[in-house]
Amino acid sequence: ATTAERGLSGAVLGVDEDTRAADEATRAAAGAADAAAEAAARLAHRHANYGRLHRAWNHNSTALDEAIALGLVSDTARPPGFSCATCAHVDPSGAHFRRSGKIPVSVPLIPYHHVEIDLWGPMDVGDRNGFRYMFGAVCRATGKVFLQPLRRKSDAKDALEAYLARIKADCPGIQMHLRKSFPDIIVDGLHIVNSDRGGEFTTTKGYTETEFDALLRGLVHELNTPGTPEDGTSRIERVWATLPKAARGHLISGGLGQQYFFDAMVLAADVYNRLPTAANKLGRGEAPDQTLGLAYDLSELVEFGCLGRLLVDGQKRDAKNVHVVIIGLNHDGHGFRAIRVDTGEVVASVHIKPLPAVGTARNIVVEPGAGSLSVKTKFVETHCNRGDFDVNIPSGATGGHLTHFHDSAADVAAAAAAAPESSRLTRVSKVALRGRAVIRRASPLLAERRASACVALESLKRASSPTSAKRSESASWAVPPWRNP
Repeated sequence: ATTAERGLSGAVLGVDEDTRAADEATRAAAGAADAAAEAAARLAHRHANYGRLHRAWNHNSTALDEAIALGLVSDTARPPGFSCATCAHVDPSGAHFRRSGKIPVSVPLIPYHHVEIDLWGPMDVGDRNGFRYMFGAVCRATGKVFLQPLRRKSDAKDALEAYLARIKADCPGIQMHLRKSFPDIIVDGLHIVNSDRGGEFTTTKGYTETEFDALLRGLVHELNTPGTPEDGTSRIERVWATLPKAARGHLISGGLGQQYFFDAMVLAADVYNRLPTAANKLGRGEAPDQTLGLAYDLSELVEFGCLGRLLVDGQKRDAKNVHVVIIGLNHDGHGFRAIRVDTGEVVASVHIKPLPAVGTARNIVVEPGAGSLSVKTKFVETHCNRGDFDVNIPSGATGGHLTHFHDSAADVAAAAAAAPESSRLTRVSKVALRGRAVIRRASPLLAERRASACVALESLKRASSPTSAKRSESASWAVPPWRNP
C-alpha cells in the first residue's frame, strides 16, 4: 500500500509540473504575442507619421528621409514601398532629363547678393482677396524663396519694394550669424537682379529705361533672352515648377477648395524654406532658413487644412474654443492663419492649436440628417473640395515679363470685383507699412489706435488728391496682412 501511495503521489506531482510548464508556456506565448502586437502598433504609428509629414512637407519624401537620418524628426519611419497617390495625381511632368556640363559662375555665394525675380499668373481660382498673380524671388546663394500674391500685374512694383525692405531688415542679423563660420563675410544687401523681359518694352543695350529699370536704379539688372530662362532665371522657373504642384497636392490632401490655392502656395514656400534643398549652395544643401540663421520650428509645419481649435478671447467665463481649419503660418507674428468653421472668417492668432491626429478638412463629417443650416454643412459647401477635383493650372499661368506693368482688361475687372471688406483687410499704404514695425511692438490697444490713425491718414490723402476720383478703390496695392515687410 505504501508503495502504491508513493507511486500515486509521484504521478500527481508529475501532472502538476506538466500543468505548470504548460501554463508558463501559454503565458510566454501570450506575452510574446502582446509584445509583437505592441511593436506592430508602434511601427504602424511611425508609418502613419511618415505619411502625415510627407503631406505637410510639400509631399517631399527626399527632405523627410534626410531629416529622419539626421534625427530632426522622431517616431517616424518610411513604410516599405511607400507611394503617394496625390503626388502621382498632381505631377504634370513626363520624362525627366538631367543636364550636365554646367558652366561654373564667379558670383560670390553671399545671401541676397544676387537674386532672380519673376511674376507667375494669371490664375483665376475665385480667391477671396481677388489674387490672380504671384510675385516670386529666389536668392541664388541660399535658395531662399519670397512670395507675394497680387491682384494685378501692376502691383508687382510695390511687391518688389516690400522684398527690398525685407532684405534690408534681414541682412544685419544674417551677417552676425554667418560670421560665426565666415569671420570676414559682409552681407550688405542686393546688388544683382535677374529677370525675364519682353523685347518690345526694353532694348538689349538698355537705352530705354522701363518702370522696372527705374525701380532697380543703382543695381545691376540682367535680362535673359526671351523664351530662354536658362541664361538668367532658371532658379525662379524651377520654383514655379515646384510650388504650384505642391499647392495642388495640399488642396487635394487638405480637402479645401481651389479658392485657397494662393494660401496653399504661400504655405508651400514657407515649408520649402525650412527643408533641405540642393538650391542652397552656400549651406551645402541644408534648409535656407537654417543657413541664414532665421528662427523656425519644424513642429510648426502641419498639413494644409489641418483641423485645430482657437481660444476665443472674451470675459473669463465666456472664453471658449472653436473649430478652425489651418491654411498657413501667421507672417505678422507667431501662430497660424485659419478659417473658423462656425463663421468662415479667416483669422490669425497665436492661440490656434493644431490637432494633426484629428485630420484635415476632409475629415469634417456632416451628421446624417443635418439640415442645410448646419454649421458644418455650410462650411463644407462653401470652403471644401467636395468633388475631389484637381486644380488645373491654365497654360497662360506662366512667368510674366517684369519689364512692364501694364494691366490687362481681365486684371482691372478682377480687381474691381474683389469684395470691399476683403480690400479693406489687404490694402496697406506705404505710410502704414512704415508704421507697422512700431505697431507690432506696441501694446494691443496702442496698436489698434495707431492702425486706425494710419487708415484715417490714408483716406485723407486719397480724398485730398486731385486724381483720387479717377482711381478706383481697388487700385491700391493689395498686401495681405500675413505678408508684409
